[in-house]
Amino acid sequence: MELLIKGGSVVDGTGKPRFAADVAVDKGRITDIGSFSASASTKVIDAAGMVVSPGFIDILNHSDAYLTILRNPTSESMLVQGVTSVVLGNCGASLAPFPHGRLIAVVQKWGETQGVNVDWERFGEFLDMLEGLKPGVNVASLVGHTTVRRAILGDEARVPTDEEHEKMRFLVKEAFSEGAFGLSYAPAYLHARSSPEWELEKLLDAAKEADGYFAVHLRHEDDRLLASLEEALALARRSGVRLEISHFKHAGQGNKEMFTQALARLSEFSEKEGHCLFDFYPYHFMSEVLYMVLPEWAQEGGLAKMLERLRHAPTRARVAVEISEREAEIADARILVARRDASLVGKTIKELADDAGLSVGEAVAGLFLSNDGKVILLRESFKDEQEVWNTLSHPLALVGSAGAGYTLHVEEGGEQPHPRSFGTFPRALKYLVREHKKLSLEEAVRRMTSQPARQVGLMQRGVLVKGAAADIVVFDPETVEDRATFANPWQAPQGISSVLVNGKVVVEGGKCNNMRAGTVLRRV
Repeated sequence: MELLIKGGSVVDGTGKPRFAADVAVDKGRITDIGSFSASASTKVIDAAGMVVSPGFIDILNHSDAYLTILRNPTSESMLVQGVTSVVLGNCGASLAPFPHGRLIAVVQKWGETQGVNVDWERFGEFLDMLEGLKPGVNVASLVGHTTVRRAILGDEARVPTDEEHEKMRFLVKEAFSEGAFGLSYAPAYLHARSSPEWELEKLLDAAKEADGYFAVHLRHEDDRLLASLEEALALARRSGVRLEISHFKHAGQGNKEMFTQALARLSEFSEKEGHCLFDFYPYHFMSEVLYMVLPEWAQEGGLAKMLERLRHAPTRARVAVEISEREAEIADARILVARRDASLVGKTIKELADDAGLSVGEAVAGLFLSNDGKVILLRESFKDEQEVWNTLSHPLALVGSAGAGYTLHVEEGGEQPHPRSFGTFPRALKYLVREHKKLSLEEAVRRMTSQPARQVGLMQRGVLVKGAAADIVVFDPETVEDRATFANPWQAPQGISSVLVNGKVVVEGGKCNNMRAGTVLRRV
């Protein structure tokens, strides 16, 4: 055999109790699980005192939206925390299809698009391009509703004609035929807000035919949360598709009780009406693009129109007044990314306003203009961190980072990534299992491996069984934890000693060896 992981405690991803065993690997597959002589293997990993589990599957990954999958295909920040597979194309935005290669702007709110060469159009061509990059992790992708909509309607916020909708449906069906695992939808963002229900229903027919799932970034997470949840549940119920609520949370401390009701409603739906899960990351801060702070009327028409409005002094003054009326929820937001002025990174909106002698609304408007709208904020979601652990211990909860794959070196340009890109899975293991004992280790691992694999439709991933792909993590359950912070996110976790992707060792002694052993996964 090529490799033997010897002497570990196997947590196989199914939720069954752990057991002592060796894991044999050959030609990218698990060839056996049992007791074997070290002399029978070319390479031996000593796992004494360690847990051996399937590689973690990040069901909510934004390495495409942040464009890090193109700039850093090794995805070290994912590998060192045990992530071996990522699902892209979330929150309505995928990197295909791009008719005429012109729609890279669909992710410009998150990533810097300058210098990105789009040499693909169809969904399958995008996957082929990723395959050519030789990614460090296995990569699957959804097709984004917003991407498809903008391909046909551009930035027009209107109902499509029958002919336009048929073109959208064709692109979605084509994407499924070329490997997409599901459809993502984000009515929270301006390009999807005007979509009527029938537009989604017909696209979901294509998803159902392909046995794809439906990932939804809810329209609202404030006091309209319950209505937004019902919108997603109704679409899933009528179409019969598997539903995934992306980064399920509430915004605003006055909505804690409403969120409790929403969790109960999800449980009811799951028991009586359809299949539904949700994902969340183990942090009480969220990242948000700056334009989401603007009044909804000021967001209409896309980025160019927003900038045009704010350059008009009377309109900018009106926007500033409306933003300042919500100062309490915006003032403490911290700047993570400011594409044109990196010196602003780390400041809060209130600090920015005070330094310039401006109101909070005026500061936001000025920040937006001076950075061409390309600003990302860090905002508090759950006030009480205990609420994070209660949410993640809910029976329908999966762990998803909503992060991206970065290097482990501070990058130029002033970007300050959310620490979830470096520590989501070790942090969940530390707090959910070891510190707060909300979940058993076996159950926590199941929610990071086989359960997301089933939700997405990944074959032979997420479990340690004979014949499965050898995506494996070896970690110390007593020391595994995140080290990334908001002040310094560029830190690998501790307690994860070895990671295998498709049978190749990519992390040794907790350090990434820069081997790219991932592959592109396609729905079949």
